[in-house]
Amino acid sequence: MEDEKRGIRGIVPEEYFTGEDWIRAGRRRYMLLNVIYYLQHFAGKGSGVSMGDILEFLEVLQTVDVEIYSSIIKPRIPVESTLGELLKDGLITESSDGKFFVNAERVKSESDLIYWNSVKRVFDKVKLR
Repeated sequence: MEDEKRGIRGIVPEEYFTGEDWIRAGRRRYMLLNVIYYLQHFAGKGSGVSMGDILEFLEVLQTVDVEIYSSIIKPRIPVESTLGELLKDGLITESSDGKFFVNAERVKSESDLIYWNSVKRVFDKVKLR
């Protein structure tokens, strides 16, 4: 069975091996994309968002809105994996010093972000803490 899984991992999306369906996987990715966009454009991280910035934001988010936090952070799926998925999809870029940027060619404004209207107010509360 494990050999079979290994053989098809390159063909079948990773979410099939994590117990996460494609809807939840998409939500997880786009919610983290919203976090990076917010930090870059509204929290003074215009020169790039570090892994530390993301983790610090998520830590406070957990106390402000556990539902949104839980849609980003999943057991067995580290933030680094989600960042890798966003990089692979071309939704974010990474600088040589390890900072992340929303790909401005793919995301030109808030209207290009799924969930933005739902999360912006919550993210503002996280920023204030």
